[in-house]
Amino acid sequence: MKKALSIIFAAMLALGANAQNTHDIVVWHGTQSQTIQAVDSITFVESKVEPTYVDLGLSIKWGTCNIGAKNPEDFGNFYQWGDVATKESYDWDTYKYGTDRTNLEKYNVKDGKTVLDPEDDAAIVNLGEGWRMPTPAEIKELVDNCTWEWTTVNNVKGYKVTAKNGNSIFLPAAGVMFAKNPYYGGQYGYYLSNTLREGEESYVKMYAQGFSFQSDKYQTDDRIARNYGITVRPVHK
Repeated sequence: MKKALSIIFAAMLALGANAQNTHDIVVWHGTQSQTIQAVDSITFVESKVEPTYVDLGLSIKWGTCNIGAKNPEDFGNFYQWGDVATKESYDWDTYKYGTDRTNLEKYNVKDGKTVLDPEDDAAIVNLGEGWRMPTPAEIKELVDNCTWEWTTVNNVKGYKVTAKNGNSIFLPAAGVMFAKNPYYGGQYGYYLSNTLREGEESYVKMYAQGFSFQSDKYQTDDRIARNYGITVRPVHK
């Protein structure tokens, strides 16, 4: 009843806004109430969803959802490696640390950095204390010590990852963002680590080490161009 009355009252308030009316508002939380006097307008904002994690019996706890997602099957936000903000377009001209693969301003051959600083870690910046992006070793630990089942959750394809203790997480096949376009959603999953990929192309430092999968295989040391938009599954200490 209180919810219904609140909705009716909000509608009445909106209709009377042009007349510069003020009203007293009674806010209920369970059985407790608080009165706010002489209110002339109301703005509804979406409550922030606090991130949660799952204990899989591993060295680190894994987030229930991707960064920016409300549910495990949601894709969430896409990030370029080393950037903590989402973009309208994902390419070299929007990359934070360089305009092309041979003009990288940080995490390059000169500075020798291979692991993200805290200010460049999307999980640390967006989720706060205790959270960060996973290391390649932690991704490998997840693959080696859990059972992987390709499945569908609410019409979203991906992997259910079940630990030996019975707990599980779901990793949606979110695909990749390049320029303004999504690719391979529902077919491939790509997830970033906090580390550059070492290997034959390491002299240019343009690739991050990531984790990728499709329905019949997965790769823990995939190379992912730093300018692509990729999902992040955070970990918690």
